[in-house]
Amino acid sequence: VWSSGDETVAKVSEDGTVTAVAEGTATITAGTPDGAQTATCTVTVIAATAATEYYEKVTSAPEDWSGEYLIVYEDGSVAFDGSLSTLDAAGNTIEVETEDNKIEATDDVNDAAFTIAKMEGGYSVKAASGKFIGATSYANSLASSDSEIANSLSLDASGNAVIKVTTSGGDVTLRYNYGSNQLRFRYYKSGQQAIQLYKK
Repeated sequence: VWSSGDETVAKVSEDGTVTAVAEGTATITAGTPDGAQTATCTVTVIAATAATEYYEKVTSAPEDWSGEYLIVYEDGSVAFDGSLSTLDAAGNTIEVETEDNKIEATDDVNDAAFTIAKMEGGYSVKAASGKFIGATSYANSLASSDSEIANSLSLDASGNAVIKVTTSGGDVTLRYNYGSNQLRFRYYKSGQQAIQLYKK
């Protein structure tokens, strides 16, 4: 057992395998049984750094869109906050920082994520709060439901995400409204700001 003060830093098995068990530094002296030859070395054990997880911007349409995503309006540095109990509300966002087409997967960011999964007729988009989003009529609105709502997903020529629902009156598309009193993600018949998808 190699120790640093009162704390064990590493253990050595009978076959000579060294296993680190704690952070710290220990000085080890080893030698022959008769003491004729000795060697001293210092061993420092440091904690491993966990790899940082990211959401990466989707820049080409995948064959299967299933996965965990952030729905982002890059120009406003905001993402749709999927953790909200009321999703269709002004200010339904969290602030995000994009760098090199990545967003760090912090706890707050993970809490805001959406899960996209295959379903009959398209893909469901499920908020972290457990509700599925979509639209049920040809109107500027956002439906949140306990049941799946079929969305279609694609990228436009500029690489923006196109998440839309086909209703009896026509298509409505998930976009971002940046009007001062209506800052929100919602499905719109036309207009508003393009969005981007970042996949974990």
